[in-house]
Order: sequence, then structure tokens, then C-alpha cells
Amino acid sequence: MQTNPPFPVSVAFPEVYYTTPLVAKLQQRLDLTLHPLAPAQLDASALQQHGCVLLSPAALLAVSEIRLLPGMGVSAHGATGTERLLSSAPLEEIVDVQVHPDAAHLLPLLELLYLARDLTPPTPVPYDAGATAPLLCSGDVGRALGDREGHDLGELWHALTELPLVLGVWACAPGAPYRMLRTVLATAAREGTVEEDGDAGLLHHELLSRESDSIRAFHTLAVSHGRAEASSEAIVFC
Repeated sequence: MQTNPPFPVSVAFPEVYYTTPLVAKLQQRLDLTLHPLAPAQLDASALQQHGCVLLSPAALLAVSEIRLLPGMGVSAHGATGTERLLSSAPLEEIVDVQVHPDAAHLLPLLELLYLARDLTPPTPVPYDAGATAPLLCSGDVGRALGDREGHDLGELWHALTELPLVLGVWACAPGAPYRMLRTVLATAAREGTVEEDGDAGLLHHELLSRESDSIRAFHTLAVSHGRAEASSEAIVFC
């Protein structure tokens, strides 16, 4: 049974365009404190400091068990418009890849997309804004570079699995008031995303059965390729 911790509840999330409408609604809540973080800071250890954290599926690979809010997260049913490998070359011809600091969480996904196709993943190289090498980008950077040729990771994942690509899931710390959080986040997502347009309109803030299948498929694929030790049974929905 969940306990009621002292309020306000701390909520951490990546400060990117697709969380902006939701956060605008959450700011009206007196029982929450909001903490925008860099994507690199959003791993399972963040749950030691925050009651609820928006994590990438890659962050789930490092934990033995984690509790997720059912039905809540961010996903793309095909193209994301932002989570991209920028290069005009075919996947099999890309040897090295720059990784933008805000896209480091996409590296496990990129590796699995290659391995599942029996291809050798490209080698990450230091990021250089002035370089012309292929670039792995995400979020606001991917949005700003939307006119460049590249491979959309959402499309690649859908082609591989026929499932939506889950970009983020809401994880709860032990003792967090998950029923309240689920209600609050669902309401904020519903009201906030009404105003979305452009690339944000490609994303969904509900995680249904196919999104849950996608999370498990990602985990299972990671285990099968030696990228994770934990099995998908480590994912527990509150």
C-alpha cells in the first residue's frame, strides 16, 4: 500500500519542447515542485532525490526493478521528427557518429537498431558542432536541425518491431503518491497537448498496450544482445 509522503512531491523531467505544454499545466499545482534536468541527469538514481521522474527506456536497463506509472509517458507512432541520426548515407555505411550531449540516452537504442539488423553499430566520437560527421541528436537540437537528411529513430524502430517508439516513461520512487501523480499527469497531458503543433504533434502522452509492449521489446532486445542483465520482468507498473 502506498504511503503519503510530505508534500510537495518533487517531479523531474527533461527540459525539451515536448514537456513544455505539460509542465505549463503542472506549474499550477501547489503540491508539486518541478525540476527541469539535462537528459544525462535523468537516470534511475534521480529517484533517490525526486518522487517522480520522466526516464528514457535506456535508463531502465540499469535497474533490477522499477515502478512505472501505467498509461503515462511520451511516444511516437512512427516518425518522431527529432530523435534522428543525421546522415545521407545508408545505415550500413555509417562508421562513426557524433553524439550530441542531449542525445547520449539514445545510444543504446541506436546500437540495438543496428544489432537487430546484423549491422555493426557506429563508433561514438567526440561532439564537434562544426564537424560534418553523422550526428545523433534529440529533442530541441533535433527539431532545430529538422531540415537535414537523416534516419528517424522512430521510423527505424517501427520498421523493426511494428511498435511505437517510447521516448519517456514516468517512474515513481518508493512511497510516492502514484495514484495522485497519475491523475495529475494525465490531466496536464490532456490539457497541455491540445495546444501542441509541429513536431510535438507527432508525439503521444498516453502509453497504452502497444507502448507497454514496446518497452518490454526494447528491454528484451537489449538482454538478447548483451546490453542489459535485467529481464523485462523488472518493469513493474504501479
